[in-house]
Amino acid sequence: MNQHCNNKPELKVIKPDSENIGKYCDIIGNIFHLLDRLDIKKSIERFNEQTRLYVFEDKDKYISVAFISPIEIGSILFGGIGGVATRVNYRKQGFAKILLRKVIDDNKNLYQALLLWTRIPGYFSGIGFEDASTYFIDDPNGSIPMMYFYQKKEKMFFGKMAKLPRRYF
Repeated sequence: MNQHCNNKPELKVIKPDSENIGKYCDIIGNIFHLLDRLDIKKSIERFNEQTRLYVFEDKDKYISVAFISPIEIGSILFGGIGGVATRVNYRKQGFAKILLRKVIDDNKNLYQALLLWTRIPGYFSGIGFEDASTYFIDDPNGSIPMMYFYQKKEKMFFGKMAKLPRRYF
């Protein structure tokens, strides 16, 4: 038996708590080093009871993460995805794609669509997210809104909206 199979990081879905928030902040601060730590802290403080962290952990640190939290826009309940990050030395191994596919699958009965903001839209379009720039106010930092629609009717309803604000969580 290959010894590396036993050490393969496992995907976990967890509720934020004081222990895992520290590990989450560590990877977010490491990957998004240009972000203000106070902004990261403020975002995390807005997590609620329904927020879930999706994490791959290796050697007691998170190596790939994302969170999902509910947001309401108009009468549509979205899963707001944020903090999608993978440590540099773990990239190109499929962790983020596995994690995002799990987020998509787990939330198909909870939300009508998923929303995230990114500077690498090509990556997320490969997973099924669509550019939603026409619906939102431009982000001064250059992030692009991407949406994953579970059903076509949500996409059609959302298409009637415009100039939505950037911040939700």
